[in-house]
Amino acid sequence: MERSAPRASRVSPRARRAGGACALAAAAIAGLAPTHSLAGPGSTGVRHLGMGEASRASAYGVDGAMNNPSAMGLTAQFAIIPAYQLSLPQVGHGISAYVMDSLNNPRFSLALGYEFMKAGPKVGYVDADGQDAEFELSHFGHEVGAALNVAAVRGWWWFAIKPKFQAASLRYLDEEGAAIDAMPRLRSFGMDVATTISFKGWVNVAFVASNLVGNNTPAWTEDDPLTIENVEEIPDSSAEALDLRKVRRVADYPLTLAHGLSIQPLRSAAFSLNFDGVWDLSSYRNQDKVRTVLSGGAEFVVKNMVPLRTGVRWDGRGKGSEDDRLYVHGGVGFVKVPKVGGTGFDVSASFAQQVQSRDGSPLDTSVGIQIGIRFHPDL
Repeated sequence: MERSAPRASRVSPRARRAGGACALAAAAIAGLAPTHSLAGPGSTGVRHLGMGEASRASAYGVDGAMNNPSAMGLTAQFAIIPAYQLSLPQVGHGISAYVMDSLNNPRFSLALGYEFMKAGPKVGYVDADGQDAEFELSHFGHEVGAALNVAAVRGWWWFAIKPKFQAASLRYLDEEGAAIDAMPRLRSFGMDVATTISFKGWVNVAFVASNLVGNNTPAWTEDDPLTIENVEEIPDSSAEALDLRKVRRVADYPLTLAHGLSIQPLRSAAFSLNFDGVWDLSSYRNQDKVRTVLSGGAEFVVKNMVPLRTGVRWDGRGKGSEDDRLYVHGGVGFVKVPKVGGTGFDVSASFAQQVQSRDGSPLDTSVGIQIGIRFHPDL
């Protein structure tokens, strides 16, 4: 994503005390994604997106590096994969690039990645003529990091860590053209840890803890609502007068704990049934509520070349059920596995569509695509 002058949002008390400084960017080390993403504000991974975000226990390649680095050792692969994802209605764009190798050393897997995210969420308000209008904010993100996976017991048990640097900002321009922070800026080193156990290739179980350090709180909560100050075109900038339904209510980098279960009836990655659960401990802390995301997905690879993916995901947010969300997912790809000394490719596309909105917020839509190159060096 690219830089652009920020435009609107709320100034938190901390931001006002800091003098309303400019914010730096934010985001993620993986594919790209919508407001429901837990990997980062712009990150999901194209395979993960197509499977209802339920692929942690069967992840491989770049999707493993993004969502469960301890699964990188499940499949031998050396790949360079860039990806793009569009998220609406937040008008979010994400670009990621990864290099990962789980092929050349059976004991270790390594991935290096960078992601940049830019979004333009809009705050609704009533203008001086009594007409509904919108004011655009600038949401930026960067993440750079590395994932290292070690086979503790080859073919059975893997551990991984993913250190990273992450930055995030949400800001706007006031009437004097000064960039104002709408939330406290994040610039921090983060850390994810993960482990995966495989039972003879029939069943995989994974556990992932994300943002153990470097996590942050949402841009706004019910106790600390987003406000806009010193913007002449908004006659009433009080929190009660603003419509925030297009601004992320969940944290960019929440502290999360996740588990994944993958059942592979054919004892291969050609067909898998997957079930994931995620607990977000940060986003609704002000409500003493743990956000719960439950998802199920499946992948079937036709003739070892065409992966077909589908999934469903339920996002249980704050107290009560009014802000809960339900999504359907799907995806398809075309893969050429390289022979020894040769090259191959991985082209994939996925989508996620929200089908339920009880609180009247706009429905989320996400589309992702990746075009990657695979190598098999003859060493």
